[in-house]
Amino acid sequence: MLGITNPLEFYQKLVQDFDDFCENPGSARHAMNFVITAHHMSDWVWVGFLNKDRAKRKQLGLDDKNVHGFREWLYSQSIWLAQMQPLANGSKHFQPASGLQIRMHEVGPLNTFAFGEAAYNEGYSYFAVDMGMHSSEYRPCYNAL
Repeated sequence: MLGITNPLEFYQKLVQDFDDFCENPGSARHAMNFVITAHHMSDWVWVGFLNKDRAKRKQLGLDDKNVHGFREWLYSQSIWLAQMQPLANGSKHFQPASGLQIRMHEVGPLNTFAFGEAAYNEGYSYFAVDMGMHSSEYRPCYNAL
């Protein structure tokens, strides 16, 4: 696939996509590239390492799983990875799946004299995932995913 032939090379693409997004967090292109690559990393790991390695699947408790079962297991291990599928599918189909609302808010420069240095945040961006109205907490992530 365009010179990417194994899970390690695909992971290197994921790292580069993440770095691009961190350098320009306001870029929808970088955000989409990162999210879609992160979501599909599981496909590459499954085919490259687990599909034909029954012993490894058994060690992970995935003996009877296929790639979809593997993904579900991954989602149970990481709240962040679990968010990649609806974001990736939402970006691919031009609208969020399952009622997930994706919004981006841009705030213009703040007057540091009125709010003080702490309120200005020195220009840092934040990525926050709203876990829904039934979630007990809002999980912000400072300057990264």
